[in-house]
Amino acid sequence: MNTNHTLSYWNRKRDGLLKKLANIGPFVDASLVTIARTCGNAGCKCARGQKHESLYLTYKTQVADDKKPRLKTQTLYVPLALEDQVKAWVNEYKQLKGLMKEIADVQKMIIRTYVKEMGRGFNK
Repeated sequence: MNTNHTLSYWNRKRDGLLKKLANIGPFVDASLVTIARTCGNAGCKCARGQKHESLYLTYKTQVADDKKPRLKTQTLYVPLALEDQVKAWVNEYKQLKGLMKEIADVQKMIIRTYVKEMGRGFNK
């Protein structure tokens, strides 16, 4: 990131990025995986090697047990009727994460630029 910009530039940049947040649609914080499986029916094509493919979401959830809290991977089946919609939600989350990182980076540049322009602010 170019560090030669003014404080007002970084503030405008941040405000523009914050406006982009309003365009983020519904999202889900998960990853998509395709799992091939057999159904158990002896006469089915999957018994001959052509497994059924299904789409699943995988995500982390916090589990509290008698020990310290930990993260556990959960899997959730995605019905065929929702596949396109869920894929869009996952993509929206990726965009949201990228946008949040970009905003956080700009916030750091605001602090760096403030120190450069205004000084550290120590009272002596």
